Amino acid sequence: MPLKRKNTSRKETMSRYIKIDEWDFSISVRVRKERGCCPTREPMNWLRFSGLLEEPVKGVTPVIGSIFPEADVSLRGSESDPCVGSIISIRKTVDVVLIVSFQEYSWLLTLASGGQLGACYLHFSQPMRGRALVYSFSFDKELPPIDDR
Repeated sequence: MPLKRKNTSRKETMSRYIKIDEWDFSISVRVRKERGCCPTREPMNWLRFSGLLEEPVKGVTPVIGSIFPEADVSLRGSESDPCVGSIISIRKTVDVVLIVSFQEYSWLLTLASGGQLGACYLHFSQPMRGRALVYSFSFDKELPPIDDR
């Protein structure tokens, strides 16, 4: 039987800028007790932003993004396609989920609550069935000039 060749083609990627209109956040802590285990303290924090893409993806421009802190921020996805987040839906809005470390979350929370984050840049895989992997993201005070994009 002949050996199957691995598909080594490079995946198509996209990037978009987001003008952030609003930030929201939640900080909570709960006790989690699973059967047979000691109780643990579990933070349940998230930051949420909403805004508009500068250029639509699949005809959609509104964005809702959620940022969650985790102790283990090792790369997600498969070994051949690691990522730092995901686009989980593209319907009426582009829904993005990003995972950061607790320290990065603290920085983002401080800057967002101080009104210092008004733009986001996402680099992600070509969406398939309304989903995509996010390879990189960055937040800034404002969008870069059009000449620099």
